[in-house]
Amino acid sequence: MLAIKNRQLYCEQIQTLFKQRSPADLDWYQTQIAGGEQALGRQDRLLEMIRFFTLVDKKAGKIVARYQQVFGIKRLLERIAQRGNNGVREGGLIWHTTG
Repeated sequence: MLAIKNRQLYCEQIQTLFKQRSPADLDWYQTQIAGGEQALGRQDRLLEMIRFFTLVDKKAGKIVARYQQVFGIKRLLERIAQRGNNGVREGGLIWHTTG
């Protein structure tokens, strides 16, 4: 993946990719390339979302949690795991849904 992400594009490829975009997009791309080798993204986050936050349902198909739902659940689990000095779980949990 690292080799693919850092592969040098030909001038024709760059022109094809950016011909329908604003000049600011091309400037951003060239700045990124000039900065040196690009690191890989957050594969661990992607794999975590696939493993723990994806549901496959026969009727609805594949349901994937939105990022705010993922971070909300992760914070919720951290909060539930917290224990006070006396070993008792602390309260103060708020559940909110929309839509």
